[in-house]
Amino acid sequence: MEKKFYSPREVTVGGFENVDKIIVGGANPVTIQTMWKEGIIGVKDNPEKLEEIRNKIASLKMLGCDIIRFAVPDMESAESFIEICKSTSMPLVADIHFDYRLALKCLEGPVAAIRINPGNIGARDRVEAVVNGCREKGVAIRIGVNSGSLPHDLRESVESGKMSRAVALSETAARESAVFDELNFDQFVVSMKASSVAETIEANEDFASKYNIPLHVGVTEAGPLITGVVKSTLAFSHLLNEGIGSTIRVSLSSAPENEVITGLEILRECGKRQGGVTLVSCPRCGRQGFDVHAFMDRWQNRLLSMKKNITVAVMGCVVNGPGEGKHADIGIAGAGGKAIIFKKGEIVRTVDEKDADNVFMEMLQSLYSAFSEQGISIFMKKLILSAFLLLSFSLFAQIVPKKPESSEYSWRILQNAQFAFDNGDFAKAMNLANKAKANRVAESDYEVYILDVALSPLAVRRAGDSFDSVLEVLKERDQTEAISIINNYLSLYGEKFFQYSVHKMEDWVEEKRVYPEADFLIGKLYRLEGEYKTAIDFYEKARLASSFLDIPDQLYDILYEMADLFRHQKENEKYKQALLLILDNDSHYKDFVLRRAMLKIIDADKTINVDRFFDLFRVSSPKTLNALYNISVIFEEEKEIENSLFASALAAVESFSHIFDSISERDASYEYTGLSGFLKKISEYDDICTWCANNHFWDILIAYCKKVSFRGDIIYANAMLEIIAANSPDAYTRAAARASIVR
Repeated sequence: MEKKFYSPREVTVGGFENVDKIIVGGANPVTIQTMWKEGIIGVKDNPEKLEEIRNKIASLKMLGCDIIRFAVPDMESAESFIEICKSTSMPLVADIHFDYRLALKCLEGPVAAIRINPGNIGARDRVEAVVNGCREKGVAIRIGVNSGSLPHDLRESVESGKMSRAVALSETAARESAVFDELNFDQFVVSMKASSVAETIEANEDFASKYNIPLHVGVTEAGPLITGVVKSTLAFSHLLNEGIGSTIRVSLSSAPENEVITGLEILRECGKRQGGVTLVSCPRCGRQGFDVHAFMDRWQNRLLSMKKNITVAVMGCVVNGPGEGKHADIGIAGAGGKAIIFKKGEIVRTVDEKDADNVFMEMLQSLYSAFSEQGISIFMKKLILSAFLLLSFSLFAQIVPKKPESSEYSWRILQNAQFAFDNGDFAKAMNLANKAKANRVAESDYEVYILDVALSPLAVRRAGDSFDSVLEVLKERDQTEAISIINNYLSLYGEKFFQYSVHKMEDWVEEKRVYPEADFLIGKLYRLEGEYKTAIDFYEKARLASSFLDIPDQLYDILYEMADLFRHQKENEKYKQALLLILDNDSHYKDFVLRRAMLKIIDADKTINVDRFFDLFRVSSPKTLNALYNISVIFEEEKEIENSLFASALAAVESFSHIFDSISERDASYEYTGLSGFLKKISEYDDICTWCANNHFWDILIAYCKKVSFRGDIIYANAMLEIIAANSPDAYTRAAARASIVR
């Protein structure tokens, strides 16, 4: 049976004060959206930055963008957002999470729309406050739901297999829409986004078959440029050809210009948008006499901004250039250091390659005039010329980084972000974490600049690459700031860390632009919001940059958080791999000599070996204890009996060793004489008993005994279980031990 979908009603976006009016839905053209990729704090009091943003918005508009969404994570950003709204006619959307007051603040300016996820805004009265504020100002709302923030009952239905995630998304959107209907507010659109193309299609089809609400279509967290373009193209082409989708955003880990261009091309190919420049370029090969890629990088956005129905060809060589591009209104190709410019396949100019941009612009202006009785506008001439001059200038201009103020050190900002997180102020935490990342980049850029200036002179280069010789020359040249930077890192890491090379240190400082602690905190914030894939992406960024952690052991926190999220999502293989990543940092787990020795003692199957086992093996790595316990369970489920037993045995030894060390700190005279006395000794210390309970020590011992018994070493297993049953200070463990003895 043919699917039937409702025709969407119309929703007005903007159309008041200085804001352009756009009608979304109905029979109106599908609009293109993008998202601003940078923070906007401080813009309100920075005219130069405001002008820079205004110009960027104007260029995106010329490229074909209709609406731009801005993240507004705090009040300072909201104030800046209002000023940005006042500076442009482009309809701008405030993206609000957690704090409904931010939406109310943005309504004080000419905001075109508010995007909220009612599920994380809080109580209904807060949603009502936003709706009433938007109604009063004539502002549209976008309800945004995603696969990571499903209501509890729907999430359970998905996890139990009773409902697909896509249908659960549709149902979530329906519930949120019902609230707006009850409030008699119909100026809203809905978005249901998943990172899966199939789920995105199914969710939007399901919703469109039941409701006439306009849909904002997108594949969330689509990925880097190529992956994101492929996913978005597959989803959009399917839905748009069914008449689903009133507005779109291509979500890419790339520049907003690429999002707009991709969206524009998809709409054109689906017949949803007509006109504009058509670009044709060859993929480049060994015949190339012209750098097609570089030329397209320089010219693509400028060409696509022109509102004329022309075809432009950029070809790598003269063999195929004019011939394959003969249908083009204008084209350019290369030939042995020369560039040829052709029209409709006929060569009209041959110039040196260095003059290609200037001549191409001249010929393009001429063509542009031919397509208009009045010729190219003065504005367009100035725009093209300005863009070219700006590009040329940027290739040679050197920006001197600003020295960060001590109050703006990234670690101070991140400390405040963590404090905000701990106190439940998640919007502030997100803002500060991003600010800390930006400041870390600024710190690194400044240090790299100082080192580069100090190390570049010939006299310094002649000194070689050793720290002593270079520092001596820098001292003679009074390069105090560079000396301070070098000495600071030497005091923290030592010369060996940098392979005794000053330039290795400089390279390392440049790589230090990452801030894994901040990425980890941002990941936790996204997890709270239910955007699990984004959370994992930030955890992974933090893991990959773990060599720059101020506290190296925080890597365990990152890996455990990843593992727990995979477990929560029931992604079992990824959960297992995350646990193995944790154990990759445990040298004992990878010690096959230790493995053989442990299994040999166990397989002897003697009562006496229980006490000997814990006397022979002492390896304290409490950070990997939880991973060992859980991986042993996974190995058992996968019938990897020996791997399961070794992980369990190592968990028992590592927890035993940690407890032994703790007892020894309190009682220097204590000596281990057997497992019975050791378990009795534990009962003397409440804090150690608490540690045992919190770290599954008793569960680990029982599980270890069961695995030994399953392996066939029943004498050893029963002997240990009898010791536990008689001496454990935990009543439940004593009962479990008695129940596990093989009779």
